[in-house]
Amino acid sequence: YQMDPNKKAKEKETEKPKEEFQMPPTKVKKLNEEIKKHPQDDLEEDEGENDESYKLGEEDQDSPHPSDGELDAEDELGGPNDIDMAAYLRFREKEIAAEKGAHKKKPGKRILPEEDIKDEEEEKKVEEKAIYFSFKPTEKGKEENCYLSAYFSSPFKVKGITYNTVQHYYQAQKYIGESGKEIYNKIVAAEDPFQAKSISKENEKNFGDENYWKEWREERKLDVMRRAIKEKFEQHSDLKKKILATSSSPLIEDSSCNNYWNGTPIDSKNMLGKLLMEYRDCLLYTSPSPRDATLSRMPSSA
Repeated sequence: YQMDPNKKAKEKETEKPKEEFQMPPTKVKKLNEEIKKHPQDDLEEDEGENDESYKLGEEDQDSPHPSDGELDAEDELGGPNDIDMAAYLRFREKEIAAEKGAHKKKPGKRILPEEDIKDEEEEKKVEEKAIYFSFKPTEKGKEENCYLSAYFSSPFKVKGITYNTVQHYYQAQKYIGESGKEIYNKIVAAEDPFQAKSISKENEKNFGDENYWKEWREERKLDVMRRAIKEKFEQHSDLKKKILATSSSPLIEDSSCNNYWNGTPIDSKNMLGKLLMEYRDCLLYTSPSPRDATLSRMPSSA
């Protein structure tokens, strides 16, 4: 069987030519507007759909281009009809990204929120007003402020017993009672506060149990130091005048030996400085006798 050549020619003549894809001018204009409106992420999500919808096949790629002398409405709008729309979208996406980048501020100094700026300013003010002290002169602490230290020689009496420094009193109170009497007497008689502290540390492991030292840390140690500070300044009027003269200045112990009592390290608590300020504020804002106002909170000494 052979096909009639005339029939084949007739079918070829009647065959409809494939229509070349032409996007309406209004849709192109709308597309351009949408591209400008939508963020870059939306374009990336739509890109896959455009690849499927407008990808040119082999036959489309061979289709003739419009003549050089003819411009349709689509060309006037700036959106060509005969290119891959996915490629066109990617090109527009880059243009939009470039436009956005042109308006970005150049990197510079970090802009802090108003609250952070205020906090930093307050910290600077505190730093400028602060009075640093230690048992000896330091980079920040002047010699004239050494009187605030727990190691400063300033003998005072409590129940007839003389303590040469605040450190003597503080360390001795760890060993009150009959079981600690010998250690207590050694600490009181120590030549200097460093020796008093050393004697105390040497005997801590062999004195008391875990509960005893837990009670000392959590309930007694602050009140013992508070009592020592009050007795020291109450029995030395010259030192009392000095601490009153500090007014509202922050008092900070300039040392890194102990993060609990000292105040120089970042994570330190400055508890000695806080107790000194507490005593000073008590003198400034209570009357007639700040000593009597808080003495009831103090533990009894041995």
